[in-house]
Amino acid sequence: ENLYYKIDVDAGKAEFDKVFSEGGWLDKRVRDEKSDLYIYYAGHGAPDFNSRTAFLIPYDGDPNYASQTGYPVDKMISNLSKLSARSVTVFLDACFSGGTRENEILLAGARPIFLDVNTTIANNVTLFSAASGNQISSSWPKMQHGIFSYWLMKGIQGTADINNDNKL
Repeated sequence: ENLYYKIDVDAGKAEFDKVFSEGGWLDKRVRDEKSDLYIYYAGHGAPDFNSRTAFLIPYDGDPNYASQTGYPVDKMISNLSKLSARSVTVFLDACFSGGTRENEILLAGARPIFLDVNTTIANNVTLFSAASGNQISSSWPKMQHGIFSYWLMKGIQGTADINNDNKL
């Protein structure tokens, strides 16, 4: 009941709006100063070159129309910061260069250029990102994950607890 898990066709733009909007799924479940909220997103991101804004691209989104069909990272962070959660931690395994992990171009007619996007970070939201706006988030085909996701999961499983005190 406390886990919201969507993949592929079930992770469309409407789901992003439903989960992250004021009055949405999270807003209805977060308890004042009692909830620790973790958001994990692995997928495509894309920049809007005019506004220099980063967008998460849902399953039904089009990276060539990121501002119309994507979900702005700034908006997600802003909405999460308004929740009354004790803590909010966001993990993004996405890059915003317009390319894929397989070095293919997502954006029609684009060349592999990089853009430092404007991302507003709220004081009460911790964001771990696989890449900045001028980096590519790489995959590890052998492990069938992004490199960031692979090592994040290994760390959570205990690899990061070097002194075995159950604290990362």
